[in-house]
Amino acid sequence: MQLSHYNFIKKTKDEDKYLLFNSRTGCLSLLDEEHYEAFKSFPDKDIADEDFKKQLRRCGYVVDKLEDEHDAIRYKMYRARFKDSLLSLVIAPTINCNFACTYCYEKTCKETEMMTPEVYDKIIEYIEEKVDDLTKLDITWYGGEPLMAVKIISVMNKRIKEICSKYNIELTESMITNGYLLTEENIQFLNENDINSIQITLDGSKEVHDTRRVLKSGKGTFDRILENLKLCSKLYTGHIDLRVNVDKQNIVKVDTLMEQLREEGLLEVLNVYLGKVTDYNEAGSNANCLSCNAFAGENLKFIEKYSNLKRYMKKSYPYPIGNACPADYNNSLIIAPNGDLYKCHMEIGRKDSCIGNIAKRTDVSVDKVKETLFFDPIKDPVCSDCKYLPFCMGGCARARKNGIRECDTKKYYLDQYLNAAIGDM
Repeated sequence: MQLSHYNFIKKTKDEDKYLLFNSRTGCLSLLDEEHYEAFKSFPDKDIADEDFKKQLRRCGYVVDKLEDEHDAIRYKMYRARFKDSLLSLVIAPTINCNFACTYCYEKTCKETEMMTPEVYDKIIEYIEEKVDDLTKLDITWYGGEPLMAVKIISVMNKRIKEICSKYNIELTESMITNGYLLTEENIQFLNENDINSIQITLDGSKEVHDTRRVLKSGKGTFDRILENLKLCSKLYTGHIDLRVNVDKQNIVKVDTLMEQLREEGLLEVLNVYLGKVTDYNEAGSNANCLSCNAFAGENLKFIEKYSNLKRYMKKSYPYPIGNACPADYNNSLIIAPNGDLYKCHMEIGRKDSCIGNIAKRTDVSVDKVKETLFFDPIKDPVCSDCKYLPFCMGGCARARKNGIRECDTKKYYLDQYLNAAIGDM
């Protein structure tokens, strides 16, 4: 027996207490001085307290050998990756958008048409073919701006709900929207169609946001989105995520936005979190993007400063995961309006990244999915030796494909993330 490779230990503010965390199991324990000394001396000196030794083994702090840990991580990864009971679909009924955001990774995409009945019939057909294995179906409505295609969503949603009801499949639906079209009528549409989670984006204060997230006419959008958020807080029955995209230029304006949200009484009804601006598709300026390390630091300060954001703080706990990204899952697809299939939402509309077409029923290109489906971080010499692997699992799939190693932000400030999530022990 030996100590796990994935153990982290630190002294707490209480001088004779120690925090023990294992990234593979997610277990967190508090040790007194006596048990810490026994743990630290193992395996050179056996642990006399058999109950303590059993607890260490059960939590994964003590293992037989490192190879067993790698096998356990790999098993969890492949079990999740090829799970048939969950189907995750991101459906873009249109790529058309009323915005012209400066960093949009779809700005080179020229498609403006709406999804046709021929395409969405094939999507319904595809779902029906999966029902024997499914226990859960997760749908995310995407775009462009999906609220420009409410009629299509309404027709599709009715048929999807009928299938799920008939075969006793759990259905969850969400939408990623820029928030500009969240009128009272559209909020009612979301409620009636059981789209119970929406993600909206603001990029800091009004002065910053209105230079980035603008209408195609160039007009700013902050005031309208803020009013719509207030309307949603009164009428929308679902969950609202507010993403704040940040880079080197606007990170200093986040506090201004948070203060305004507080004044408007919105902080208690929104789940506000920071999003890292990236430049994978040359959509913006890479020089303005925060490094993973820098973003982690800013994100941590944000979590600690706005401690009332309980839901996000809970998510900040470094749980071990099966895979880093939906792109790594076999039963996860992005569907464009013309039926083209992708593994990453940032690739939508890029023909070189298309892996098949659901309307034409072309086979998925194995050559184009092997980089994600067959990726094994334990075979990567850097990842395999990394103690943070179980809650990172190689990071963003698209970054990996582009030769970029984008590690999980918790890698840089693990102690602080643990403290922010559960309180310093």
